[in-house]
Amino acid sequence: MEEYGRVLSSDDGLVKVEIVISRSVCGRCQFAAGCALKGLKRAVVDATNDINAAPGDYVRVELEPRKLLLGGFLIYILPVIDMLVFYYIAAYFLESESIRVLISIVAGILSFLAISIVNRHTSLSDRYRARLLGFAGPENFK
Repeated sequence: MEEYGRVLSSDDGLVKVEIVISRSVCGRCQFAAGCALKGLKRAVVDATNDINAAPGDYVRVELEPRKLLLGGFLIYILPVIDMLVFYYIAAYFLESESIRVLISIVAGILSFLAISIVNRHTSLSDRYRARLLGFAGPENFK
């Protein structure tokens, strides 16, 4: 999905872009029901700066719905799945409900931390980052 935005800041090949969420695009999107941007009018996203945009420039931004959903899955759903898996593993070995729940919570936290660490030290975040397609006029940013 293509949106229009204004570059807020630029640093080391990445930019922060304030985008205007276009409702006409949402109506045609097959992922609209589960979209992380649903209900927002504006959002700030990180994007790769392949066009050397500077703060204040108006740009076209590509946000791939599949990447948004997969990134959301990794961040929110995977830790919950880990919590359930570790709860049932603990249930097999332990009788105490409170210890099972504690192990489950620790597993969810560790899963989230592991995703964060992997994201910081690899190019995983680049895979799910928006990218700039080109420059646009200020009339598109309303």
